[in-house]
Amino acid sequence: MSDLKAYDRWLERLYSKLPKTATTRERFEIPEIQSIIAGNRTVIRNLRQVAEALNRRPDHLLRFLSKELATAGGFEGEMA
Repeated sequence: MSDLKAYDRWLERLYSKLPKTATTRERFEIPEIQSIIAGNRTVIRNLRQVAEALNRRPDHLLRFLSKELATAGGFEGEMA
């Protein structure tokens, strides 16, 4: 029983040291993907902005999407 009381004391101490703004009500939102279907290709016009919002390199995001969709992908200027 004393172990449980000690645990409760440590837990209260921990919570007292946490900042009061530990929880935020803000919602993380990425930019809406702007895509174009051209023939048998889908072009994502704002992949760089989406990657920047996710704090990732654009080539890393493109590689992830290519693997998830089981397709090839590449950059053409600012578009992917």
